[in-house]
Amino acid sequence: ASTVNYPCCVLRLGAIRCSVTGPVPRELSVTIQISPKTVEELLDIANMPDLVEVAKKHYRMHRPVAKGFKGVVWQVTDENSRSRALKLAVAEDYDRRSYKEEMSRAGKLEAYPEFATPIDAGPVEIALPSGRQKFIAFVETWIPGETLDAFLKTRPESVTISFFAAYVRAAAAILRILEEVGLQHDDLHDRNIMVCPPPPGSLTLESTFKVIDLGSLKPRNTITKKQKDDHRHVVDHLIAIWNTIHRRRILQVAERRFLEDTKHLL
Repeated sequence: ASTVNYPCCVLRLGAIRCSVTGPVPRELSVTIQISPKTVEELLDIANMPDLVEVAKKHYRMHRPVAKGFKGVVWQVTDENSRSRALKLAVAEDYDRRSYKEEMSRAGKLEAYPEFATPIDAGPVEIALPSGRQKFIAFVETWIPGETLDAFLKTRPESVTISFFAAYVRAAAAILRILEEVGLQHDDLHDRNIMVCPPPPGSLTLESTFKVIDLGSLKPRNTITKKQKDDHRHVVDHLIAIWNTIHRRRILQVAERRFLEDTKHLL
């Protein structure tokens, strides 16, 4: 059987790299993906209707915000002018599974503020230049902020020891919650983690972290097609944050000591 090398953390002062500890079975790759042409058409506001109806509710399209292997995400507003995130997923991906079952799993996380809240889902049909196409639409709460990936790239000066510690606490809570409800996110990369600033007028000054895109949730014991599980993604996030801090030219003595003490945790 073919294998892939599964990395572990190897830390050095000044950098963190990955090393090989051994093979794990390679699972089947994802075969159902949205075509690049369809993605291009869905990201062009000129091709989109003003309103999209999902589960008998109307959502006004505003702007595209993300794209992935199986769909695109738009910022929309509902009938009460509240911002929402609307994901248009390739319909063929649900030929052998139910989007309602997916919503039921996501509902288990509704009580936890660490996760976006699922709102609506249903089939939609959109007339694109290449022809009418069917999608499954998912609506979630709109989470203001930046993805962890974007935050580390555009705001490295804000990636501090306090930020690192806050993310460790948040990631531990996220993983514990998923374990508690018997689920795995199965797509917990750094573009599905939002760094959220405190709302205006809040007495809290620290950013918080929230998980978005609950479309890949699976029962915890399910063997998935992904090469990285939720824990491995969190390790990647910690490595990226650690390296962002260390790339700063000036580190206080306390920060250097903290990084040294944190090695064994990473």
